[in-house]
Amino acid sequence: MRRTPTIDAKGGLPNLARRLGVGPAANTGDGGDRFSGGAADVTRLQRALEAARRLVFSFGFLHSANTGLNILFNFTQLIVFARALAPDRYAEVVVLTAAGFFLKPIDQAIGRANFIALREGAVRKTHVGKRQETVAALYAQGVFLTLVAAVLPLFIGGRAHYLENALYLFFCLYTNYWAFDLQTTAWSVDLSKRFVQIALTQRFTQFAALAALAITHSFLIFCVLICLISLAYLTRVGLLIGRNTTVLDLRLHRADLKWREILIYGRLFWSSLLSTLSELVVLSSPYALFSSIFGVGSAVVVFDSIMKIARLSMTGSRTLAEIALPRQSRMAIEGDRAGSSRIFLLVLCLCLAATAVPAAALVFESHLIFSLILGHNNRVPAQAGLVAGVIVLTSGLYQPAMFFLSFANAERQIRQLTAASVVGLGLFAAAVLVLHLALMPILWAYAAYFVLVSLLALCLFNGVHDHAVRLPQEEGQ
Repeated sequence: MRRTPTIDAKGGLPNLARRLGVGPAANTGDGGDRFSGGAADVTRLQRALEAARRLVFSFGFLHSANTGLNILFNFTQLIVFARALAPDRYAEVVVLTAAGFFLKPIDQAIGRANFIALREGAVRKTHVGKRQETVAALYAQGVFLTLVAAVLPLFIGGRAHYLENALYLFFCLYTNYWAFDLQTTAWSVDLSKRFVQIALTQRFTQFAALAALAITHSFLIFCVLICLISLAYLTRVGLLIGRNTTVLDLRLHRADLKWREILIYGRLFWSSLLSTLSELVVLSSPYALFSSIFGVGSAVVVFDSIMKIARLSMTGSRTLAEIALPRQSRMAIEGDRAGSSRIFLLVLCLCLAATAVPAAALVFESHLIFSLILGHNNRVPAQAGLVAGVIVLTSGLYQPAMFFLSFANAERQIRQLTAASVVGLGLFAAAVLVLHLALMPILWAYAAYFVLVSLLALCLFNGVHDHAVRLPQEEGQ
């Protein structure tokens, strides 16, 4: 009778392993080599799994995942809105969304000014006070955005949809407040990783609100849900910052507000605002031109549809730039001009390659793409595919050039770019109004304007010699 291998008291598991032919000396002729090799394989596997775990839970990976989820949410929102709303109602929502773009530079300026004001104390672990001027700026902007959300809908859409419009506009403005004011402030006090973890969970819950809109086709239900979610996570981030840093106290104490610090902060805010003004002029101001010429209708929808794809592409480009910024700026500060330029050129090529994919898709299949996105609200002419592709591809040039320039502490170059953007917009508007251009020529004129501004930003960045960059540091660095 064949004996079944057993575990005895002397041999234990090793004895059983040898009898089964998998032990260290089970007829192999190499003694313990097989066992040693197996242990080495297990060790390598454990190291690989640990490296993968560190990667998945790192700030860089989570930040990239959050960016991808934001793109997916915006894309899904566009599709759901286009199918759940009537054409006239959809056009009103487009205008409300554009209103948020005009106020975004203020949020960006506050976030950057807060970062500069708070970062040194957080990095050096020195007590520099509670910096109440930064807290006052956050609260003042919150009150201002709430007032805008309450007042502006009175002039867009009338009273019939006032509540829906006010709630939706609050969500649009809150999104910018979250992404710039709060996120950059969290970066400045070393809470970047914990902030992005909260941001990921918030975005998942916002998908549930979109699902409710897709099922019920009730825009009011969506607006109520999305605003409740926003307020809940706003409170959560406030508690996170208040409990985990000694640099920033979110409880505003008027007695701690000092005029000298307020004036210093005002200068920081102005220089930060200047660096974001060019983006407002280039990307958002044409909405007003289209609205003034064609009214709130199909022409605005056409321009907005193209720019939505461009903005989604720019979000990916910005993420690539954010990943490369620490190393690029470190080389610049250390005087490694060649290394800094190589990294910038690498990011630029990656951004252009990434945007070339949607740009090519628009050139060859624009009608199919916009029909899939907009459904019955598709008003984009079939011949607009080429100009749409040019605009989207140009965004891959504009975003990295503008991003690195804004972090290079190049005030003179930023002033030059802003002035050129304003002058270019004036010439663009004058050409449209004087020549009475139709929709397609206007789109081509805008594409030319966008290309020229992007090339100028690239040239100005290449001319920057003093890269005194202030960076949002990741946790653990």
